[in-house]
Amino acid sequence: MKYLFVFLLASFISTYLIKPSKNNLIAYSFIVPITTFILCALFIFISMHSYFAGQEIAKLILPSFISGLIVYYNLKKKVKNENRVQFPILLITAIIISLIISIYQYNTEAKLKNLWNEISINNESTKKEVTTKSVEFRNIKFNCYSDWKVDFESYEENNYYLIHCEKNLYTQIKYFGVVLFENQVISNEEAIKAMLDGISEDFPIDNSYYHKIEDSFFNARKCKFLEFKYLNNSKTQYARIYSFNHNFKTIVILYETGDKNDFNKIFNLFEDSFTVN
Repeated sequence: MKYLFVFLLASFISTYLIKPSKNNLIAYSFIVPITTFILCALFIFISMHSYFAGQEIAKLILPSFISGLIVYYNLKKKVKNENRVQFPILLITAIIISLIISIYQYNTEAKLKNLWNEISINNESTKKEVTTKSVEFRNIKFNCYSDWKVDFESYEENNYYLIHCEKNLYTQIKYFGVVLFENQVISNEEAIKAMLDGISEDFPIDNSYYHKIEDSFFNARKCKFLEFKYLNNSKTQYARIYSFNHNFKTIVILYETGDKNDFNKIFNLFEDSFTVN
């Protein structure tokens, strides 16, 4: 509805600014909506990630068609009245209604988003007691929350192993993953870049939030570290990758969450209990 408001407003303005003739009525009925379409599309492309921009731009098609019909009708009346404009009361009414509905939709979406975030937070905070379980695989051991799903993958021909710990909420995904390369000492920078490339093949990375790979610590171990965020089905996910070498092994750790505060809260359990032999 917000795009319909923009196109109706453009139709109203063009009614007063354009001095039409019988020969260019059809041309203006195309020029106005196409120009508005291009300007809106540019704004969407600049303000949104390209992954979702295409979906939003597609929503401009119907309003641009409606705008073309309105421009043609109003300019045709203007030609008949010798370039005098009769106040378009119906168009103004439509503009006001579309504006009110747009504001209502925006407020409703914002309230729903906040509601679901509160529900997710309350579901976490109302638990009187946090229960954990021990996860052990290929000489890697750590504690995990009892209500998280844990899976293992083995690719023994390549000495490559995976541990997945995940909790999928309505508004976000919380994930702790471990990639183990046995008998392989891989550059930590290259390991992080390889994981980032794998994620970017499926999900759009937010380049505005992208950080450089830097030195850090994971449970007192020196490591390389990268923080970034991406979009997963319109949900913003914050992520951190750690990579370090230990006894001819390369370990890569991945944190993912929709709440950036989790890095200093729930993920501490994994890091503080993490051991590898």
